[in-house]
Amino acid sequence: MKKKLLLIKAGTIMKMISIPLSCSAQLMTNNTVAITITGGAQLTVKGDIQNNAGTTIGNSGTIDLNGNWINNSGSSVFGTSAGTVLMNGANQNIDGSNSTVFNNLTIQGSGTKTLLLTTTTGGAYVTPAGTLAMESSVLDLNSNTLFITNPNSSGITSLAGSIKSEMVNNSSKVDWDMQNAQGGHIVPFSNNAGTIIPFKYEVTDNNNHGHVVMSTYATNTSNIPYPVSPNMVTDVNTLGDGTPSNMVHRFWQVDVQNAGVFSALTFTFDPATEAPAGPGLLLAQNWNNASAWNSPSAFQSALGPDSIQLFNNDKYGTFGIAKGFSILPVTLVSFFAVLNSGEVDIAWATAAEINNDYFTVQRSVNGNDFETVAVVDGAGNSTVMLNYNAVDKNPYYGISYYRLKQTDYDGATSYSQIVIINNSVTLATDVMFYPNPITEYALISVNASIKHAGNIDFELYDVAGKKIMGTQLMHLNALAENVFRFERGNLTPGTYFFRFINNGEKMSEGKLVVQ
Repeated sequence: MKKKLLLIKAGTIMKMISIPLSCSAQLMTNNTVAITITGGAQLTVKGDIQNNAGTTIGNSGTIDLNGNWINNSGSSVFGTSAGTVLMNGANQNIDGSNSTVFNNLTIQGSGTKTLLLTTTTGGAYVTPAGTLAMESSVLDLNSNTLFITNPNSSGITSLAGSIKSEMVNNSSKVDWDMQNAQGGHIVPFSNNAGTIIPFKYEVTDNNNHGHVVMSTYATNTSNIPYPVSPNMVTDVNTLGDGTPSNMVHRFWQVDVQNAGVFSALTFTFDPATEAPAGPGLLLAQNWNNASAWNSPSAFQSALGPDSIQLFNNDKYGTFGIAKGFSILPVTLVSFFAVLNSGEVDIAWATAAEINNDYFTVQRSVNGNDFETVAVVDGAGNSTVMLNYNAVDKNPYYGISYYRLKQTDYDGATSYSQIVIINNSVTLATDVMFYPNPITEYALISVNASIKHAGNIDFELYDVAGKKIMGTQLMHLNALAENVFRFERGNLTPGTYFFRFINNGEKMSEGKLVVQ
């Protein structure tokens, strides 16, 4: 075994170097040289790496970098090699006169990592499979494009790291070549305050989506500035009710290479600085690329007070989220459908009703053809909060779609957003919550087969859809290896909804009654 490079001070490399062992340097400048880092080896550089003209690096190991990455080589440097570059310092830049194609790029350390030019992760070989691992710190796109060539959802992974877009002219964006790779592709965007607000694009058909380009930025409380590129937004009069205080203070831009593809989009915003004033039903809308916002699709669901999922989607461009545009004549505050011991509990709340005769709860197996589950009388006219509920005692197995149909005294009808239920064995039995109803406490039992699958989050919502608790199971009182105790605490008697989430995916949900 041999170690051919050990740089303690700044130096210049003038020949081919093979590095089978861990080496270190404070500064590395490469001039017209081919460097090979063999599998299992690690090159640690405490300062910058500057690759000058003619430099190539065959990396099947790891480059641990504390300084800046500078590529003036005249090429993408790594070619088809499949190693890892670990940016592990404080504030660091990816810079140079040439764009770099990284295979695995891992973002760690502190401070901010800033792109000073277009950059690619995922590799440049025939089947790109490298990963951008956002383990900590912020990657600031800084008016540049980040290309992801790995089409799979593993193209970007995130622990506590995030990606900062935040440019009104759509110059800071993630371009992910997803092709037809199924599953949820999550971009862990963060805002200027450092709050992570992930965006998820899920390929839901078998078509080739090609390059999916995503960006987002925050606005002020008047919901300006408006987007200027690639399509200029001129007003928000048709976004919700046109009142800035009723709009989420953020826009999203989502574009696809190939038309006619279907996806599910999940938008998340910062409830501390970007939420609209007061409670209400939030709906996503997209700009018609001319002069107005399209009416909100019925195919969307609130995943929480700060997250909206738009599914069965085939429209792209600029998106906003607002309340006040009521698909129903009533002011609908919330609409829930949750699986509970083999039945589906449906609950909704209204803040106001005008000439409301009755509600019809409907379900579907395909999202298009609906049948009646229950009919519930409305209040006629009301200006106070009212709560309603129904039960589907014989739900379909697998995926079902639920919606609310509202009928006026004059026979006019309209519909709510759609919510999705997955009535499968695994969803119902991964986590058990009992007893229910509860008086003082309940026990949470995690299926032994998934207890090591990662952190499991527990969320609790009131009937208005407001999250009143969010914690990880590990922070509750552990009575056994996979049994936890949930204390009632200050919860007042009534109905609540709980949800268990593992690695960003919903595992189980249900209704909790507190006596």
